[in-house]
Amino acid sequence: MSTPVPANGIFFTEKELEAQYNKRLKGPGGGGRNWYTDRIKGGISRDVEGNIQREGPAWWLQGFEEEGFAETAADRREDIDDARAVQRAVKESNVDLDKLQETAKGRTLTDDNVGNFIRTTNKKIADEPTAMQKAQIAESKARTSLAESELAEVRAQAANTLELARLTRADNMEARAADLEFRRDQMMLEDKRYNERLEREFLQNRRASMMAMMQGLASLGAAFAA
Repeated sequence: MSTPVPANGIFFTEKELEAQYNKRLKGPGGGGRNWYTDRIKGGISRDVEGNIQREGPAWWLQGFEEEGFAETAADRREDIDDARAVQRAVKESNVDLDKLQETAKGRTLTDDNVGNFIRTTNKKIADEPTAMQKAQIAESKARTSLAESELAEVRAQAANTLELARLTRADNMEARAADLEFRRDQMMLEDKRYNERLEREFLQNRRASMMAMMQGLASLGAAFAA
């Protein structure tokens, strides 16, 4: 036999419990629901210690009870009282049932936990942004995304500018180095030419001196010969 599941997914209604217990209650002779069960079931309950209590016709007609009837009737009364309390709490809170079911996460609501589930659900709903707030959040995200995109573009442009400047600076430095190297080569060439000219002039002057000295010696020799 499968375990009953609430139609709304979170709590049994009073009518659902009535239908369940009508199948479980046994009247005289072991039959199902009849005049006896309808008249007696409401008069059976449990005290705070869990003992079966009877009142009215349930007390006078207890001799006709089937075994286990009193316990089932007492369970019925407790479950229905609990269901009434849950239904009343849900109705008075005006909570969203779909949201309440999300909060319950498959757990069945009882008189003990319904208040906490309702408070938790209402807090979640209160914390959720409204449609206008959602639109504003979406717009803010779109603006942020656009700003981030523009910032990335600016950064890319700045990087390109810096790279271009670096390359330009490198080109300028390379051109300057080439110019300095060319000027150095020119100066070295001019120095070489200057040194060569000095050496030629020195040789020419030396030859001229030698020639003059030889001519002087020749003249002196001729003078002595005469």
